[in-house]
Amino acid sequence: MHLLHSCRFAVSLFALLVAAYAQDKPGFTSPLPTGLRLDPVGDAVELGSLPINLVVAPGDKVVVVLSGWREQGIQVVDLKTARVTQTLLQNAAFYGAAFAPDGQHLYVSGGNTDMLFVYAWKDGAATLENKFVLAKAKTADGTGTSYPAGVAVAPNGKFIYVAEDVGDHLAVVNAATGEIAQRIATDHYPYGVTLAPDGRLFVSAWVARPSRSSASSPTARWRTLVGSKSAVIPQPSRRREAISTSHSRAATALPSST
Repeated sequence: MHLLHSCRFAVSLFALLVAAYAQDKPGFTSPLPTGLRLDPVGDAVELGSLPINLVVAPGDKVVVVLSGWREQGIQVVDLKTARVTQTLLQNAAFYGAAFAPDGQHLYVSGGNTDMLFVYAWKDGAATLENKFVLAKAKTADGTGTSYPAGVAVAPNGKFIYVAEDVGDHLAVVNAATGEIAQRIATDHYPYGVTLAPDGRLFVSAWVARPSRSSASSPTARWRTLVGSKSAVIPQPSRRREAISTSHSRAATALPSST
């Protein structure tokens, strides 16, 4: 009888410990196909649904997070307190976000709205200031024809580089007027945009045409658009391409004659 009582006590204690552990650990993770579970090492911050990108604000005190599903918009998270300090709804918020070099403006892509949203940034908070329309035409089902995705800003702050995911172009947008100064053709579904310190602009594409410089046909690649650091990008007859594949998780710079 004493042994049975001890077993019951041990089982009850184990159940309490498991319950306490579950309360301390976030419960939003799901097992991997292998059966293992990945849990965050640091603190978890409750955000809107489908956080798809984040950028560190000037001063390194807060980050701006883009959510692109039910609660579409941006959220500002204080890095010291790990708390959301501001939530702004933005229809069709989609991946792209970048700060102006002077830290006074934040540019956020608007996906299906075909717009680039311009926020004034001050004291760690954003205020909607303007909307730059990249395309007015819509498809028969109402889908955007530009679908701005990745965003980068020229070092002098005068131009914004926007990947038009559906339009298959990189749009060079005048930051003061919102006018499109130039459109450059890309591979299918351009997505990410990164401006290198040497002035080269990298644009990724979800679906790339086969490259003669690659032994296999990659599912995605980065195209290097060689240009000045200040403004519109010239298109030379020769340029370099950085080819990346999802299988190798590597990028290789290859010369191109196109």
